[in-house]
Amino acid sequence: MTKLAETIPVRVVRGKSIKNAVGNKFMKIKKGNLDNLIKGKFSKYRRWVVGNFMPKSTMLDSKKCEVKWVGRHKGNRKSSEKRLASSIRTLVILISGGLKIYFPTKKETVVLSKQADYLVYDGMRHETEALEDSHFIVIRWQNEKGEKYKKCCGK
Repeated sequence: MTKLAETIPVRVVRGKSIKNAVGNKFMKIKKGNLDNLIKGKFSKYRRWVVGNFMPKSTMLDSKKCEVKWVGRHKGNRKSSEKRLASSIRTLVILISGGLKIYFPTKKETVVLSKQADYLVYDGMRHETEALEDSHFIVIRWQNEKGEKYKKCCGK
């Protein structure tokens, strides 16, 4: 375990990766803006910003989870992938605004209306509607009962 006193101070300059010496190890730090990232060269990943589909050079590559950053305008509706494995668990966290999420197979609607409201569900088809201009984060991972984790969300 690294002690705080062993860490060399690091400056982050204009979103560039900077190496930081900690003991004998090198760590990278990367700063950026998700809105800029998803509008730029990573737009093909449909707002997914962490996952096994991301280039390893970005530090956003992960085989254990996937993270999506979403900003929606009021009234914008979106249906989920037609088929999402039941072994995938999803967490939706509302940052701002309001969301209505409808699960057709269960005929159930959930509304997230306050900052930090969340919803957790296992792989199910769903439809999302922004009740007002909204931002939220979606995190997906392999649930404990599921089969081996597979790429499900990116490209």
